[in-house]
Amino acid sequence: MNVRTLIFLLAALLAAAPVAAQERDGAVTVIGGHLFAVGDDVRTTAGAEDDAFLAGGRITAIGTFQQGLFAGGRDVRVGGTVGDDLFAAGQTIVVEGAVTDDLFATGQRVELREGARVGGDAFLAGQTIELFGEVGGGAYVGATTLVITGTINGDVQARVDRLVIGPRARINGALEYRANSTDISSTAVIAGGTRVREAQPAERESFEDEIAESAGWSIGTIVGLTIMAALLQLVIPGVLNDASDVVSARPLPAFGWGLAALVGLPLLGILLLITILGIPLGLLLWLVFAVLMGAATVSSAYWLGLRIRGLFDSTLEDPEFGGRVLWSVVGLVALAVILWVPILGPLFVWLLWVAALGALVMTIGARFRAPRPVSASI
Repeated sequence: MNVRTLIFLLAALLAAAPVAAQERDGAVTVIGGHLFAVGDDVRTTAGAEDDAFLAGGRITAIGTFQQGLFAGGRDVRVGGTVGDDLFAAGQTIVVEGAVTDDLFATGQRVELREGARVGGDAFLAGQTIELFGEVGGGAYVGATTLVITGTINGDVQARVDRLVIGPRARINGALEYRANSTDISSTAVIAGGTRVREAQPAERESFEDEIAESAGWSIGTIVGLTIMAALLQLVIPGVLNDASDVVSARPLPAFGWGLAALVGLPLLGILLLITILGIPLGLLLWLVFAVLMGAATVSSAYWLGLRIRGLFDSTLEDPEFGGRVLWSVVGLVALAVILWVPILGPLFVWLLWVAALGALVMTIGARFRAPRPVSASI
């Protein structure tokens, strides 16, 4: 299992956990029309003039959101109108309103209720996916159980264990699926025909990776990395600010240290695993390396988030705990968007990630380095 899949699964497990005590009372910030809200119980009825970012335990989004909505929490319910894409991750996702463009959702249970509508495509991953409403485009699903009783105006591509197509379901495109069991009603309308795909052993082994990719890097990963950002602030206070300063002030040394860590730590771990006495230390080193990889992603996102923050007001002081987590989320979303840019996008993200990794190594090393003794002559 690679680190990306590990983070994706960690997000699904931790989404149901209570938020940190510092966030329990909640915090709401509006900057340039963008809404940021975090807390144990987040409820917004006014909507937002621009993008909205909601994170916490229970999230209820009612109102008109002029642009995109990003929501991550234990239980997420969207009953308003989203003017652009909706990104949602959590244990339970319920969509009751209207999404103008695409829907990206991952959770233990994802439900598009009757009367709800998605104007574009729906990219869904989880345990149980129920589509009772209408999808204007296609539906692309990776899940244990998929139930369709509503209307899908485009194609349906599903990789599931159980597929249920209800008697009132209507698919105006083609149905292409891979499933171990099916229950397709004879009265359901499938205008484009049906195609069954046979699963190959190699494809079954990579099923988790395919779900993560189909759901989008910006869904489950953001939830897990947001939790990591909060934990970093609690365990090593100020480390994100220090690492961000290193990336800005000393980008070349940071990049060099990042490359050294990227190559050296795995190599040293392999060498230790070869020797019997070094196996425990080698495993510990690989665990540290995996944590550093996630922490480097958070650090690079925080650096980018601060750059975005500076566009609104460059004179702002360093943010406190809640602000650091929020701007980390903003940076993660920005990284997810940049990754969609062909060639240059992934290159920029990789260069920034390596520099952030090196900055973390330099920052943590400086904190634990013992002060040099001072000698004096008499």
